[in-house]
Amino acid sequence: IYAISPGSLADATKPTEHFLTYYDIFVRHAFGNLRDVLREVSYSPVMGEMLGYAKQYSAPYMWQSENELTFADENFAREVMQLFSIGLIRLNRDGTPQLDESGNIVETYSNLDIKSYSRAWTAMFYSETRANVEERNPRDSKNDPMRIEDGQWRDHFPKTDLSGGFLGDKYPLCVDLPQDGFLSKGSTYRLLGSKAKPDFLRDEWFSDGNADDYVVLEEHSALYQLLCNKNEVGGVCQYTNTTIALPTNLDCTGEAECNVDTLRVVRVGEMYFEYVRPACVLLAFYENAQTIRGRQGLYGSLCANPLLPDASEACCNANNLKRAFRNCIYTGERMKASTAAARCTAPDRVTCDFETVAKSSAKCKKHAQGYHWRKSSCALQVKINAEGQISLVHSPGDTDIEPNLQKEAANFFSPYWSAGVFPSSASDECGGCTTMLTGDCLCDTTMRDDAVFNMAPSSADEVLRSLFIGVNEGLFDSTQYTNVVDIDENTKAYYNSVECCDADTIFEVTEGRTRRSFLLKNIKSTVTLKGNDGRELPFSFRNPPHFISFMRSDRTIRDAQYETEAVLDSYFYHQNIGPFIGTRLCQRFGFSNPSPNFVERVTTAFETGRFAPTSGGGPSFGSGKYGDLAATIAAVLLDEESTTDYLDMD
Repeated sequence: IYAISPGSLADATKPTEHFLTYYDIFVRHAFGNLRDVLREVSYSPVMGEMLGYAKQYSAPYMWQSENELTFADENFAREVMQLFSIGLIRLNRDGTPQLDESGNIVETYSNLDIKSYSRAWTAMFYSETRANVEERNPRDSKNDPMRIEDGQWRDHFPKTDLSGGFLGDKYPLCVDLPQDGFLSKGSTYRLLGSKAKPDFLRDEWFSDGNADDYVVLEEHSALYQLLCNKNEVGGVCQYTNTTIALPTNLDCTGEAECNVDTLRVVRVGEMYFEYVRPACVLLAFYENAQTIRGRQGLYGSLCANPLLPDASEACCNANNLKRAFRNCIYTGERMKASTAAARCTAPDRVTCDFETVAKSSAKCKKHAQGYHWRKSSCALQVKINAEGQISLVHSPGDTDIEPNLQKEAANFFSPYWSAGVFPSSASDECGGCTTMLTGDCLCDTTMRDDAVFNMAPSSADEVLRSLFIGVNEGLFDSTQYTNVVDIDENTKAYYNSVECCDADTIFEVTEGRTRRSFLLKNIKSTVTLKGNDGRELPFSFRNPPHFISFMRSDRTIRDAQYETEAVLDSYFYHQNIGPFIGTRLCQRFGFSNPSPNFVERVTTAFETGRFAPTSGGGPSFGSGKYGDLAATIAAVLLDEESTTDYLDMD
């Protein structure tokens, strides 16, 4: 099923160890879980070479760095769906094709799906070679998994998925994380060792010996004590675990912990830890957008959400509003706009629309390659092409705008228009927006959040179809709600109003087929277009989420990895994967034309993670987890159809 072709690899007949490494994926996971197989195959360097997605820069990166209009390679994005997970045709649980109302076969994906997913397979690069491993190239390893080398190289714009939504749907919003999220239950810290440079964040100015590039935790802080894990006898830090998740909320200690909006790297004794923010998504549109800009135009200006810790402070003297100074706690510090303004409360210091940011102290180095908050507001616009696809446009009132957010950029993706209606220069002269020379429409926008359910929904399926914004499970506190109501066996509502439901209601839902649980906000975020006269137009779409920041300095490996996991989940939890993989396993084990009943039983074993023979007794197989291969293989080999002689004689 997951075949590679030696003829598609350069110098394939010379070293052979990379073939053994690839084969070992299936040895490790033969009776494990298909999700692990999908991940390892997708990160395999021989698969990356064969299907052309290794060492691939995204179209936005090529546009900003080389001013070249390119497109992502679509080969792997197509093959991973067609051959490795869900197939071409939408299937019933018994493997028979699904038909539409006209009796036509329904396809599982379209060319637009291929294009969208291809953008999520950029920035996959080879690991470096190591000693005592047979390699064909002195630099690029064909044995070790590929890695996301730089988040800048991944396409950072929203991407549609196979379910009629976006990659990132049902993830919590980053803006909902608490102010002291780095001290909240579930927050993760990774041991870096004696080097301070982070693995997942993008901080080019880190130097291992400069004490201002990170926060030195005070020894009596709760966070220090947890990360240090002192030896009771000698009182020396043991650093027992390389990855530590906070078991409970911690209190802050000292200036740094109590006065920053977020941490990046901390020093504990002689070792360094990197704070890994939990997976969350950003919304492309938000209220009260504010301008941020790189120092001395290092990066172009763009809009930012003032409620997110996206940029650093920049404080001007009242008599010189063009040259700003810093007032930070550590060099790479990011903060919300309100925190940045509070840092400028010293006499004669104000927030400003600076042109340059100067060094103000050894602690706040001026060469930090991040963004700084400016005083001016910023307009979020959208460019619409003839097919109804949109490209985001930021208007910060500055001539030096981030290239991928300029009017000339063409980072189009498909939104979900209300009633499928959008403005067009051909049919309605852009409906009151500006008609560009290209024929595209340029519109202003406004956004709002509305409650979806005003009364209790009828089922878990209705909730899952209607709600898209998640809640961080580790931060959710059910005791804050006066009413907890079971709507059905798979759905629970939490609310404080007299009756369900309002905008503050949270739903806890278990998906029946996969048994995944979700915490979902009763909110839908909608973007509405505005005409040149400022009036709202009858065109709107759902606010698209995205994992990766639009800011160059914060397009991190961390968020690109989160997005990759979401991509793999969208294949793995697709309704087609059970019957598709089940049918092919039957065929590989000699049952060339398995009956629909046989396929359905194999699908059931895949989805429930359990199989027990119906006759003859014997043990059951599987872990009980969705995607379990031990249960699936047992269903193929021990099913009554595969063990009955008369079927072979027929």
